[in-house]
Amino acid sequence: FTSTRGQMLLLLLLIMQFLHSSVCLVGYEFLDNKNKTERFLPANGEMNIKLPAVPDRVAACFSCYVKFNRYSNILPIIDFRTSYDQKSPFVRIWGKDEMINFYSYSTFPFSESTKNNGKQSIQLKWLALCFNFDFVTGTVDLFMNGKRLKQNVKKPISRGDHVGKPFIIRMGKYYYDSTPLIGKLVDINMWDRLLTDQELNFFTNCTTYVPTTPGNLINEDTRWNISGSLIKKVDLSKDDVFCSPRTIYVHIKYKKKEQAMDVCEELGETGNFLSPFKSFDEWKLFYTNGKKNPAVQDLCFHGGRLYHWMPYDRQDANGTFEVRYYGTEEPLAISDQWSSKYKSNTGSDKLCVAASLGKSANDSWFSTSCDKSEDGWDRIPCSACTIPNNVNKSIIFVLRGLCDRSEFDHKYTIINDESTGFITYIGQKRTIIQYNQELYKWDIRVENNPRISASSYADISSFAIGTNTWEISGDYACSTRDQTLSLTLSSCNASEFTCSDGVCIDINRRCNNINDCRDKSDEGNCKRVKKKATYQKFIVPPPAVGSGNDKINVKISVDIESIMEINEVDGIFQVQFNLLMKWFDSRLSFLNLKDDITLNTFLPTEKEDIWVPELVFYNTEERPSSIVDETASMRVNKTGDFTPAGIDENENIQYFRGYDNPILLRRFYNSRFLCDYKMQWYPFDVQKCHLDLAMKPSFEPFAQLVVEKLQFVGDQNLAKYTIKNFTMDVIRLEESSAVRVQVVLGRQILSEVMNTFVPTILLNLISHSTNFYKEAFFESVIAINLTSMLVLVALFVSVNENLPQTSYLKAIDVWLLFNLLVPFLEIIIHTYMDTQRGEDDKAKEFLSDSGNIGVTQDKRKRNLKICHFIAHAVIPFVAIVFVLIFWFMGLAHSYGTT
Repeated sequence: FTSTRGQMLLLLLLIMQFLHSSVCLVGYEFLDNKNKTERFLPANGEMNIKLPAVPDRVAACFSCYVKFNRYSNILPIIDFRTSYDQKSPFVRIWGKDEMINFYSYSTFPFSESTKNNGKQSIQLKWLALCFNFDFVTGTVDLFMNGKRLKQNVKKPISRGDHVGKPFIIRMGKYYYDSTPLIGKLVDINMWDRLLTDQELNFFTNCTTYVPTTPGNLINEDTRWNISGSLIKKVDLSKDDVFCSPRTIYVHIKYKKKEQAMDVCEELGETGNFLSPFKSFDEWKLFYTNGKKNPAVQDLCFHGGRLYHWMPYDRQDANGTFEVRYYGTEEPLAISDQWSSKYKSNTGSDKLCVAASLGKSANDSWFSTSCDKSEDGWDRIPCSACTIPNNVNKSIIFVLRGLCDRSEFDHKYTIINDESTGFITYIGQKRTIIQYNQELYKWDIRVENNPRISASSYADISSFAIGTNTWEISGDYACSTRDQTLSLTLSSCNASEFTCSDGVCIDINRRCNNINDCRDKSDEGNCKRVKKKATYQKFIVPPPAVGSGNDKINVKISVDIESIMEINEVDGIFQVQFNLLMKWFDSRLSFLNLKDDITLNTFLPTEKEDIWVPELVFYNTEERPSSIVDETASMRVNKTGDFTPAGIDENENIQYFRGYDNPILLRRFYNSRFLCDYKMQWYPFDVQKCHLDLAMKPSFEPFAQLVVEKLQFVGDQNLAKYTIKNFTMDVIRLEESSAVRVQVVLGRQILSEVMNTFVPTILLNLISHSTNFYKEAFFESVIAINLTSMLVLVALFVSVNENLPQTSYLKAIDVWLLFNLLVPFLEIIIHTYMDTQRGEDDKAKEFLSDSGNIGVTQDKRKRNLKICHFIAHAVIPFVAIVFVLIFWFMGLAHSYGTT
């Protein structure tokens, strides 16, 4: 089409719309047979028409509404055949929640741009459909609700050998198993030509319904062949056929504007309120439908005013006022609806907006306080909400807590009931949840089996949303007896948690130690573990299937925080450490795990009810075992994917499998271990103390220890030692395997140097200095050396008192004994020298007469000279050599041992 011809066609279509604007739409309602077992009864019948021949090209337009989709997930729409003797039609079209299917030819998927808790659904909404069939070129086209649907072509469409044969069109019955349509077909038209894109778009634009141009093959005057009493011809107003978002009239009064807005998020999703009015006609439609709603008339009545909160706030400034949409601050687009009394009334306070549906549409809005708590209940406004209602995004409520075999539906769509006006939930196949105003309770009834029912005395203002107690009767597929169950009705999706009042929050905010639900229900009953009824805490869990192991691995990590005591005398090695054990228990499931492991902590009662590895502190006096008490921290590390809870559970839970997500048990210990201190090289000794953590013998056949991580987080420089090394290995003890944590300790030599070696060296230097005293100070020399020996003996005793008693000499003993020997030798040498000098004087008197005095004196001089050499040279040389050898060997041992 050229631009001019297109404009002329559009003008013609608009003129035809005007001519049809006051005319009712002709349609057909396919009623429910309400049979418990038979999907198709003779009363269902079928609706068909026979035309002379199959055209080369066919276009068809109509609107479809599905109430129940009871027997399968397929919606029967239309099929073409040339004879009922055919096994199947040559064209068959049916719908599903996610697509329209031209069977074996093409599929037309709906968009998948769903978010929040919106889901794809074709139930309880009008679908305006237009098809083009070109049997010559083999092409098809489909428009729905004003948009061309994307097409996945399997093969070209074809009439096959049906050219020139009669053309039979059947609607509302599935050829394969006779599944009937339960719903309505309206404004059916068919042409023997193709519709243009403009026509396809125009005829399917159902936001405000446009009656279709009459077809030359089928139109509203066509006389269909109808068999069965459940197919009724009906007339509908065009205002009843629309595909815009659904408005829900909330027949409950709310004292605060905020509460009235919150309820929309309960019925829809976050950010859902009554849609902003773009024109006065939109407001007029809301106003008209609200006035004729019976529940609004009954429960929102105040002298006929029918007050309702509007999703707008009013702020006056400088003698004028601004009205903006709640939550987005979008300015109000209309003004003709204001009451003259309130339109001119300005002030400085922020006000809210309400409307009186009992007054005329152009004199109904007024500003009022956002909190009307001080007003009587008869003056409190009701509310209204707009929720998504198209095939790509519909609010679907799920009833959780029933077994999956239940006769009750699990999925529901919310509407205002046509007859009562009450908020009602229509199930996908057969069930209706509705408030019983006479008995003040909520009822669940099964349309095709009245013996099955349920009731709850939840308050009318709860809309049965959230978790409530229900009395179940006749649902024998789940139980042979009547039941009292806690069921949850919620529109939350698989990644959301349903608060008790029905509000949806992200499931990761469940049990995160922050109250995110208004009723704080998200922090209640924060269980982490689900066990099977056959679970035994005393039995070691089996390894995961397919792991290839015959034992489960218990991974051990140790964080040494501090070495509190090293007592060589008593053989004690006291250590503060954190013991971390990690294992998988394939018999368990974990609930709603978080990425932050600190939020995956077990409850105290849960720690006591599961199997936990038990390690014996083997090299201790009492041999105690690891324990799980209030100081122990047991958590789950989220490493695997989750599986959503089944429909039989009344809470949306993410289950994580035990064999994918390890359990971590951490506890702090302050224990005294036995250590065999080897003192031969003291103070150059290197000690190897260890912590032997042995598997409980009864667990040994089913579990094995695996070393994972060892770290020393405390100060490695101790008072007497320094940490040279630390290791962790799996070893074998008498009855079971064990993890041995070995700590290598190197002694801090400086303290011994200052306390022992330096004093002994100084004492020996003092002793050695006596070699340079004059002969007349013999008594002083002896006294000094004896004093040195006494001090060295005292030091010897003092050192050994602080060391364990051993049957072998220690390096320090060798040092001290050598240092004792030095002054002792000094005393011996000086005494001998003094003796030699005294005998020399006596010999002078005795030998003066014999003439041998010279020989004797020479000998004594030679002896004294030798003694002087020993005292001045030999002893210092030997001492120096000893010190060098002693320290070389000591340091070599100290630094060479790890």
